[in-house]
Amino acid sequence: MPSSQFSSPQRRVNILDSRGAELSGLVTDVRLPGGTDGWEIARHARKLRTDLPVVYTTGDSAIDWPVQGVPHSVVVQKPYAGAQLLTAISTLMTAADTNRTS
Repeated sequence: MPSSQFSSPQRRVNILDSRGAELSGLVTDVRLPGGTDGWEIARHARKLRTDLPVVYTTGDSAIDWPVQGVPHSVVVQKPYAGAQLLTAISTLMTAADTNRTS
């Protein structure tokens, strides 16, 4: 989805509420404009789908991840290579699939 669709905090939540079941995973920056941060977005998404893979990206908030992040998530520190992001989400998605079939 184009990032412009996530331009406001309420819009982000509305999209999760209406299309969350379609998501394979969530990649969110920790610091988002508009008052709702990535920690909150991920917590909301996990209320809708408890097994949703979550990857956080951040330049300065990785230290907060153990307390703020949802369980079984990953944080990728900026700057990052695209391969790092792909590896993080792929690893989480594989783990989620394994847990579902076990």
